Amino acid sequence: MEKFQTKGFNMETCEMENTYYKNFSWLVEEWLSKFRVMNTMPEISVVFPIYNQEKYLSGCLYSFQRQTFTDFELLLIDDGSTDGTPELCDVWGIRDKRIRVFHKKNGGVSSARNEGIEQAQGRYIVFCDPDDYVEPDYLLHLYQLLPDGRNEDGFVVQGYEKNDGNGLNIENKHFMFRCYFNEEIKILLKSKEFGGMFSPWAKLFSRSFLNEHHLRFEPQLSYFEDVLFILNSILHSNYIVVGDCVDYHYILRAGTLSRKVSSFYSEYNAFVLCDKMINSLSKKYRLNSREIEAPFQALYLPLCRALKADYHVLSSVSGTERREHLKLLRAVSLDYMTSYYIPAYLIDKLGRFLLKSNYVWIYDRLFTLLFRLKVKKMFCPPF
Repeated sequence: MEKFQTKGFNMETCEMENTYYKNFSWLVEEWLSKFRVMNTMPEISVVFPIYNQEKYLSGCLYSFQRQTFTDFELLLIDDGSTDGTPELCDVWGIRDKRIRVFHKKNGGVSSARNEGIEQAQGRYIVFCDPDDYVEPDYLLHLYQLLPDGRNEDGFVVQGYEKNDGNGLNIENKHFMFRCYFNEEIKILLKSKEFGGMFSPWAKLFSRSFLNEHHLRFEPQLSYFEDVLFILNSILHSNYIVVGDCVDYHYILRAGTLSRKVSSFYSEYNAFVLCDKMINSLSKKYRLNSREIEAPFQALYLPLCRALKADYHVLSSVSGTERREHLKLLRAVSLDYMTSYYIPAYLIDKLGRFLLKSNYVWIYDRLFTLLFRLKVKKMFCPPF
């Protein structure tokens, strides 16, 4: 091929440069396309674990459509619902491009929340129950609490309002604004208001924080899984920021999961795992049990539930099994019974004495009789 040359111009060089710039342009376009995708990722992912919430879901989602902070996505995790919830989720997914819908086999609220964490694309993750609702500035206030110039190993939290199904206010959890960094977290653990922070909602977590420390909800637990998750999150946190806003409305409806008692081992594991986690926190921050009262007092509920679990299914658990379960529970909770277990009902106080004295057989006979006589309310925990 005859080369075309003029001063300062070489055809072969030009072709090589042309190829180089074409390849470079392709790389730039490839990078830009990835940047565009990255740039469309939401700042916050809101995870909804949903099971048979056809009646309440839309009200909750409407409250998120009114948010003043708009850079978010809503992840609807349908946990094998048997009512009209799956179809309703799909309708919402079509209606709002910020909503992504996932249908899965029923596995419980923990598995649904974990699926939401896996599917989230946002830098931060917020959890919401599908029958609750939030104020318009909810996400904005949480986002504004994030500390500047800090790593993301921590989370922010604000207060909440608890209502019954008729809109009647039951309780307000209002916290004082404060930032806790590193060793200062022990101050929060020792505070009385810490006892109102055990729920996953009204909080904002970094997605990288949850993934880096493998923070997930325990799917084997049907109760207290949220408390265990929060305690585990605190154990790995370098900061916790507490806000003074109250934007989350928790609706306590009749027949909620917390009132249903599961198998003995599910309730037993909830007590054991949380007890171990609390002791890990005590060790990390060099606190004794009297200085970190809120979580220890919270263990009262899983202990009560474990004690009565077998009596709700008397026909399917033999007396020998019940007594073995009581011995097992007594072995891991004797110190707790001595220090913190203060029953609300007289019959439970008698039961506490019998277990502390190792009169397991008498305890079992007494409570079997009471359940058969349907005298159940006397020693059910006051939820």
